[in-house]
Amino acid sequence: MSSVRKFIRLPIHPILFGLYPVVKFLAFNIKEVEITSSIRIFIIVVVGILVLFLLLRVLVRDWDRAAVMVSIAALLFFSYGQVYSELKNVNVFGVSLGRHRFLIVIFLTLLIVGWMWALKKLKNVDITIGMNVIGIILMVVPVFQIASYEVRFRSSSASTDQFAITQPVIEPAQYPDVYYIITDAYTRDDTIREYYDFDNTTFLEALEDRGFYIAHCGQSNYAWSLMSISSALNMNYIQDIYERQDTNGFTSLIRNNVVRTFFESIGYKSVAFDSGYPPTQWYDAAYYFSRERRNSWDSIFPGGLQEYEALFIRTTVGLVLLDLNTIFQSNFQQMVEESPLRAKYIQTEYNLEKLETIPSIAGPKFIFAHILITHHPYVFGETGDFLQQEVNYTDGYINAVKYTNTRILKLVDKILAESEIPPIIIIQGDHGSEETRESFKRMTILNAYYLPGDGSDQLYPTITPVNTFRIILNVYFNQDLDLLPDLSYYSRWGKLLEFEEVPENWLDCES
Repeated sequence: MSSVRKFIRLPIHPILFGLYPVVKFLAFNIKEVEITSSIRIFIIVVVGILVLFLLLRVLVRDWDRAAVMVSIAALLFFSYGQVYSELKNVNVFGVSLGRHRFLIVIFLTLLIVGWMWALKKLKNVDITIGMNVIGIILMVVPVFQIASYEVRFRSSSASTDQFAITQPVIEPAQYPDVYYIITDAYTRDDTIREYYDFDNTTFLEALEDRGFYIAHCGQSNYAWSLMSISSALNMNYIQDIYERQDTNGFTSLIRNNVVRTFFESIGYKSVAFDSGYPPTQWYDAAYYFSRERRNSWDSIFPGGLQEYEALFIRTTVGLVLLDLNTIFQSNFQQMVEESPLRAKYIQTEYNLEKLETIPSIAGPKFIFAHILITHHPYVFGETGDFLQQEVNYTDGYINAVKYTNTRILKLVDKILAESEIPPIIIIQGDHGSEETRESFKRMTILNAYYLPGDGSDQLYPTITPVNTFRIILNVYFNQDLDLLPDLSYYSRWGKLLEFEEVPENWLDCES
């Protein structure tokens, strides 16, 4: 007991109070990021806390007082952005409280008062024990949330046992490569015309000239990537394969899906890419392509900051530097605002280039590529140039569509020219564009198929992704899977699993 008491009397609370905002932020975003996304933040926070702690210890010559002063500074530093966000829409006598000119003065005053109290009034050394206990208690909930998610999402997967899978008749040497290319948020041509006043006919006709079948009345089964991609890759509706009331298990449903399991079971090698979206990052694929950094510290400096890290900075006093129109803005803002966008741009370009090399890999392959050019934020210009500053949704989306069209046609030409066996290629949106999220138009998607031989004979204008691989496995791999009704289930952000079935008669398109 004496050793425990000695430990609890150590002034460890500055580290706990410093890391609590980091862990809490990770817990809040754990469904969208990997734990490793917080490593650099952890390192910087711990080093910063220790440096300030040692500096104040030298100045005040007391460990306990120095520790309390650091904890006060940490609480104020990491809560600033959140307080600012809460107050920016609060008005008193017509004046917004969410202004740096007011808030920074209040926070500096609190810091000075807190430090003066620690220096002049703090006498009870047992405050260290109390603050250590508070720090530990604060850490329990977010740590539990993170650990719980990690355990729960890894336990969810769909099984091929729900299907009567048989061995394909054709020889492995005749297996075609299968490309499943998700063009995130790429909506249907009639919706593009309605919302963006843009005619996408030229691109669709170019695909048809290359032998593609365009499902002109194509729609997604779900309104969000997690459910849409999970459903397509497991060839079933979420309601029939997922019993939970949360979204914790969808990452595993996407990574450990029925389609991938089938192809790997008959000798295919999976090929995947670093999409920047953790649920579609198949790290354990036989071939996984991710742009390598020059060294592990690149992301601390301009040009390497991740989007997650940039968002975290906005919850801290760093928000002041971002918003101030001073000399500090150029370098700091570039690091925080531009570098995550540039990272997305570089990684996407890398993925597209690697996609063109896939035919050179020997043996049959199942290629899964999640391309986010047409997903906000829009970082690609019409000709593929990097957009340093974000444009409005309409211009950004159309630029992204045009560039996606150019790269897709180039990619298709490369694949068709260099594949020894005619490949299977699916190019499919997972849901509609950002501006359609509040309507059923969210369900309209690009849905294009290159099925060699007579495969296209089995397709029809209203096919949805849930039936995509049912048809492919039936036609090319000797399966006997029933087609499901083509249904669409709409839901809103924040209520992802509260589905509303889209009426059959809402769809108005020319097939």
